[in-house]
Amino acid sequence: MAALLATSSPTAAAATRRAASTLLLQHGHAGLGLGLGLHPSMRTTSPAAAAGVVRGLKFQAQGATERKETPKDRYGNWTLPHPSYDRAAMEGVKLVHHPTDTVADKFASLVLLMFRTVFDLATRYPSHHAKFPPIKGARARPPDAATLAAELDKINVQSAEVDAALKEAKDNNKSTQLPEMSLADMRKQGLCFGPEAWLTRIVFLETIAGAPGLVAGMVRHLQSLRLMRRDKGWIATLLEEAENERMHLLTFLSYAKPGRFMRLMILLAQGVFTNAYFIAYLMAPRIAHRWIGYLEEEACTTYTRIIQDLDEGRLPEWEHLPAPEIALSYWHLPPHATMRDVLLAVRADESVHRFANHTLANVGTDAMNPFAQALPPASVCVSKAGFSKEEAEAWAEQAAREAKELSAAPDSRVQSKDSI
Repeated sequence: MAALLATSSPTAAAATRRAASTLLLQHGHAGLGLGLGLHPSMRTTSPAAAAGVVRGLKFQAQGATERKETPKDRYGNWTLPHPSYDRAAMEGVKLVHHPTDTVADKFASLVLLMFRTVFDLATRYPSHHAKFPPIKGARARPPDAATLAAELDKINVQSAEVDAALKEAKDNNKSTQLPEMSLADMRKQGLCFGPEAWLTRIVFLETIAGAPGLVAGMVRHLQSLRLMRRDKGWIATLLEEAENERMHLLTFLSYAKPGRFMRLMILLAQGVFTNAYFIAYLMAPRIAHRWIGYLEEEACTTYTRIIQDLDEGRLPEWEHLPAPEIALSYWHLPPHATMRDVLLAVRADESVHRFANHTLANVGTDAMNPFAQALPPASVCVSKAGFSKEEAEAWAEQAAREAKELSAAPDSRVQSKDSI
């Protein structure tokens, strides 16, 4: 076989390797699945190691151990332009809340709180406001360079009084510290989620989150056709938001396989929510955007809690889980990226949606989209709830001016002889 691969063309060799891998998956993994008593619909369909199954949902979490060829490299990048982030922006997402100044804002916030409360009770969502007990048998993690440098700086400036105060605080903390508990017991008692429960929640919510942008874009598109006038730049922003949420779903589906019950729940929820949001957007588009802004605030909180669980050792299954190929291509992540990098990128996206929808609600649906030319820097989007009307108008003027200057600048690129 080695001689045959060496003498054949690269294309034939690649095809042979793919065929061999397929045979191994069909026979090796099928036998393993039957040996474990798994339902055929729950067997792995990619070279991945199963991390667990949620009972009743037939939901399988998978960790990709082998990355395939990037679709972007094969077919080109067909996704809409979307924000990109550096490490500082992804780590610097702030949990901010837009004030409920008007009656409409209070109504949108109240409706969202009702939906969130019912969904949390139905899914037995753990409370992250309570103090988590220490994990039994968990080893202390070495601090990173930044944390170590900060601690050294503190040591250098601490006086005897500060040392005494720290010692007293440490003693008080020991007296109130909860007893150690194993991670399995914490999950069994509902104190924290495991990877399967988190993936179930993420996949379900992302199937819903992709609908509002598409519905709003469709309504404004049809309005533009009906009134025979331009849309003032809203449609592209809304459709990009919908696609971005869909890419979140496709990314997490690299780790999970929903069963029939999960798909049925998604079908029902999507049908009800999409039609309800369609009617709401026709009646009060400004309130609808405010409601989505508050929804994205909750999304930022959810992903922050997942990252917190990962950093504090409550999700050891995800510590070294590699990022899927679709995430590397979409967010331009480094080859060694892990699940934590994916969560950071998704949370940054949600903060941008939070910022955009609150801003669109502030300017009003008859105004020009302040993001028609460009979004503000990522450092602004991840740290503010949204622009006020005056800030949005100022940014729109600045972005339009910069775009005009860029278009007026001479093109310094080398022109091909075949270019026209």
